[in-house]
Amino acid sequence: MILLLRADASAAEARAVEAALARAGASSRRVRGPGRLAVEVVGPHAPFDETTRARLAALDAVESILAADDPNPRVSAAR
Repeated sequence: MILLLRADASAAEARAVEAALARAGASSRRVRGPGRLAVEVVGPHAPFDETTRARLAALDAVESILAADDPNPRVSAAR
């Protein structure tokens, strides 16, 4: 899961998103893109319920949440 932050999100707002993820039992890391900051959920954690996802989406800094369909994606090599 990746939480895409608003383009004008401050470092303090990014820390608030990271703290909310920690309270939900997940580890995270910041990912910088061109002109944009995102917070990626890393490591094993329990799946987020709808209430937690809604709470994360409602944070001021969060523009959108990008979630993988499968929490354990598999990569297969093309032959």
